[in-house]
Amino acid sequence: MNGTNRGTDGPPRVSRPELRRLDTGVPAVGRASGERGCTGQNDAMMWLVVALAVMLVATSSALVRERRAASALRVENGRWRTAARQRADRVAVLGHEIRTPLSLVIGGAEMLVDGTAGELTPEAQELSRTIAHHSGRMVTLADDLLVDARIDAGLFTMHVTNVDVRRLALAVVRDTRRLTSMPIRFESRGAPPRVPADAGLVRQVLVNLVNNAVRHAGPDSDITVSVRRMESSVLLSVRDAGAGMDPETKRALLDGEGEVPTETGHGLGLLISRRIAELHGGRLVVDTVSGRGTTITLVLPGGGADDG
Repeated sequence: MNGTNRGTDGPPRVSRPELRRLDTGVPAVGRASGERGCTGQNDAMMWLVVALAVMLVATSSALVRERRAASALRVENGRWRTAARQRADRVAVLGHEIRTPLSLVIGGAEMLVDGTAGELTPEAQELSRTIAHHSGRMVTLADDLLVDARIDAGLFTMHVTNVDVRRLALAVVRDTRRLTSMPIRFESRGAPPRVPADAGLVRQVLVNLVNNAVRHAGPDSDITVSVRRMESSVLLSVRDAGAGMDPETKRALLDGEGEVPTETGHGLGLLISRRIAELHGGRLVVDTVSGRGTTITLVLPGGGADDG
């Protein structure tokens, strides 16, 4: 009877749901839905807080691991630098011990070649050239090992000046001509180019390239050393007509990985030459055909003309 009960003697009585509507003005079903909504929001907020806490813990753990790894890496790098410095020091001592007696041998052989010690037979003169040339190669090898060790140890410092490349290359050609009977031609046109470079290192590269050409040019062949000035660089090329390089040897030289095998050694001089070129912001360019010779070019940035 519409939620009311009428007694026999008194006023009508109101049922409990009707009392709740009268007390609050909100239906009981609506209030229940609101309570469930609040509970759902609280649950979502709780899970969000839990997720953020998990993320924070994971991030903190990752940072701790990264910090430990960085610390271990610093320790390992310190050990590596110490070992590299010790290696460079040993190589420096060894190089000094090698250069001193070899310099005496080279000086004596050059005196024999020049005839200072008296006339020699052609055979004796050729033998003296061979002694001087190979002794010079050993000195160059000692220099290569020292440069390589100091670069690895991070101890190498370049002494950059404005280098007259033509004069430097011509001096190398003249020195090599005294030590070998193989014809060595020199080509350079135009004004003498100058580049900002370490003269000693550039000379070392040229000596390596010329020595490499002498070893591989073959009998009845010649070597050509040329200097060319381009728009923004200087090219120092050494060309021989020897056996050339196979693709594997050329790839090893250009990639700088491992050794460069040659008929007379492991090509350390070529690898060091590539590293020296890169120290100057330049590169080595190899043009070779197996059986038809090789041209190796040192490309150095710069190349202003010498007006004086």
